[in-house]
Amino acid sequence: MWWLGIRFSCVWLLLLPLICAGCGGEKAKKKQLSPAAQLAQAEKLADPAERSKALTAAALSYLKAADSGGARSALLQSNKAAEEIKKREPTQRAAAYILLSAAWYQAEGTNRDHCKDAYRDAEKAVRDIDSPVEKTEALLDLAALKDDIDRKADAKKHLAAGTEGIDAIDDPVERVRLLGKIARFYVKVGDDSAAKQTIQSAQQWAEKDQDKATQAKLLVLIAREKIEVLKDSAGGETDLEAAQKIAAGLSSKPNQQANLLIDVAQVFVDTGKKSQARKLLDEAEKIGRGKSECKPAMNRIEKTRGQL
Repeated sequence: MWWLGIRFSCVWLLLLPLICAGCGGEKAKKKQLSPAAQLAQAEKLADPAERSKALTAAALSYLKAADSGGARSALLQSNKAAEEIKKREPTQRAAAYILLSAAWYQAEGTNRDHCKDAYRDAEKAVRDIDSPVEKTEALLDLAALKDDIDRKADAKKHLAAGTEGIDAIDDPVERVRLLGKIARFYVKVGDDSAAKQTIQSAQQWAEKDQDKATQAKLLVLIAREKIEVLKDSAGGETDLEAAQKIAAGLSSKPNQQANLLIDVAQVFVDTGKKSQARKLLDEAEKIGRGKSECKPAMNRIEKTRGQL
């Protein structure tokens, strides 16, 4: 069908995890469920937010199988589930409608009535979100959606609103994380200069932070964005080295020290530098061994080693 040729860029990045969740993604070797089986499982979910997500995932599976009728039926059920999400839960409503809008666009192409209805409902929900972090994230998700469905002016508007909301975020880790998300959006639309400026802004926030452990966490986040998004491996590794130096000075706080080293190791794991990751995990294990407060860190070490 012609609609299968529509590009699946950021929309699929947003929606593919739903398919994995709907078909037992926690076990890579588990056989993928058929669209009908996914649909049957989704219909049994009591929570409307979870049901809407799962039904949207089933619809995408139908699309992948070139069954437009099955996809449409699943999306109509997902619409009903989204309507059941209480208005006092605007973050969940916004997320459900953003996913629905993207999926309707994939299903119907230029016949966008359902797509429009969904993103308008998402916009209404976003306006009701009180949390600065959740509101900013939802605005950035709306920006990504609008860019993907070729509403570029709207995308810029949502991006500007999300960027403006950064200053209202008190949590420095969330602030820097969301700046990274903004940078990723800029790279996606081909504005590398704006992406670099955004990461520079994050770096300035990190430098201002008075808490050394928090500063190290911010540097790890920034390093990941430099390496993965800006393709600046040298700059990212410089930040990781700075984070490790801060960790070295936290010997009186072994739990924080070990977790910071694990954070750095995770970046090395994700960027294919396994020997550096092993070295840091070994170091973190020595720090945490025998200390009751470090039990969660020791569990993290084992999980991270499992990715090597």
